[in-house]
Amino acid sequence: PAGIGLFEKLTSNASADGVTVSAPAAGTTSGDFEARYDANAATVGSIKTYVLTAYDATMIIGKAAVLDVTITNGIEHVGNGFGGASGDITFLDNGDVGGAGYDICTYGGDDTAGTYTCGKKWTIADGVTAA
Repeated sequence: PAGIGLFEKLTSNASADGVTVSAPAAGTTSGDFEARYDANAATVGSIKTYVLTAYDATMIIGKAAVLDVTITNGIEHVGNGFGGASGDITFLDNGDVGGAGYDICTYGGDDTAGTYTCGKKWTIADGVTAA
C-alpha cells in the first residue's frame, strides 16, 4: 500500500529509499459518510479512498436510476457537480471523472524515522505540478 503505512510492513526502511509512488489525493468531502466511515475505520481497514469513491458511484447510479431518462443521461446529469464523499465530481467528455488527482510521493530510507514526502501532484487539468 502506498503511504506512510508501508514502513510498518518493512523490516528495513532503507529498502524503500527513493521509491516514488502515487496515491489518490484527498478531495473535499460532502455529507456525513466520511465521518461514519472514520467511526468504523478499525473494523473496515485502510481502504478509505476506494470506499468513498465506490459510495459516490453507488449514490450517483441510484439517483440516476429514478430519473425518467436513460441511465447514461441520468448518470451524466446527476454526476456533474455532485458533492460526494470523495469530493466534488464532474465527468469529463470521455466519461472519466477528473477527481482530486494524485499525490506523487517519495520514500526516504532513514531506518529510525522513515520519511514519506509528497512533493508533486497530478491533476487532469494541470498535469504534474509542485504540491
